Amino acid sequence: MADRPRLEGDRLVLEPLRVEHAQEMAVVLDDMALHTFTSGEPAKFREKAMAAGAVAYPYGTVFAVEFAHGLRDGEAQLMRDGSGTPLKADVARIDVMRRERGYGEVYGDSRAGEWEFASYRPDGTPLIAPGNAGACAACHRKAGAERDFVYGLRVPSK
Repeated sequence: MADRPRLEGDRLVLEPLRVEHAQEMAVVLDDMALHTFTSGEPAKFREKAMAAGAVAYPYGTVFAVEFAHGLRDGEAQLMRDGSGTPLKADVARIDVMRRERGYGEVYGDSRAGEWEFASYRPDGTPLIAPGNAGACAACHRKAGAERDFVYGLRVPSK
């Protein structure tokens, strides 16, 4: 697999995980406060946070979603694995949303909470810079405050 580039913006640097990060990540993931707050089950994080009167996702949350083209055969037909999930070809873009206090003000009436949005090309260069991502904010606004402006994604089955 080719080495993935770092994605850098004015407020955020996303670096692909590498083997040399294992020791640092072990310390983070071994923090019992993380497991206590999430009830030991990450899927219950949102419900527990909302019950505590908190936003669903704390400040500092970053979502990065990779969008890829589907792998096609010689007749341009989408190829699928044994369970019917489309096979992934090259990455088209990486969309990022980040929550911090005061973020989102630049989007005005399209603001979706305190989230900032951006999109990057596979080489790490900006496709949509955070200040120009008002359309992203407007779309996420439709998800609603009760969902913390976050859409659920279908995770491919293994």
